[in-house]
Amino acid sequence: MDYLDPDDFEGLRAPSEQWNASIPPQPSVTERYLTTQLEDIPVADLIDLYEGIKSALPAHKLQDIDLAQELVLQFMRVKELQSDTLSSSRSKGSDKTSAANAVATMLAHLTRLQTELHTAERYKALETIMIRQFKKLPADVVEEFINEYEQLGT
Repeated sequence: MDYLDPDDFEGLRAPSEQWNASIPPQPSVTERYLTTQLEDIPVADLIDLYEGIKSALPAHKLQDIDLAQELVLQFMRVKELQSDTLSSSRSKGSDKTSAANAVATMLAHLTRLQTELHTAERYKALETIMIRQFKKLPADVVEEFINEYEQLGT
């Protein structure tokens, strides 16, 4: 099936385009805030600007991504969505329930991440103490420990 080229029908517009023709185009988030101080920009728009900047940057390696920060940003976006949904008179009950569930899910992810980070920090501190104490032990004792420890991983 051949598709028609819209340029062949000059002056002919879809009803939605005709209705929108009288409304001036809205500036993008970036255009709205080019000369605005950051502290004067709403959080939702700051997140949009931040994500726009991130998408313009080259791809990152997983190790370069701050997962905690990304999760917090997602949580902020979900909270903003929940606030918009709850305040809208056009939102259905199912939309409000979905928004509440999304917030609860994000909180669960943040809680799990915080627990995992705390555990990782404790392991790192323990490792530092062990290395400090190993330096005080005879070399053969340290070597025996390391050999036994390496066998745990197999």
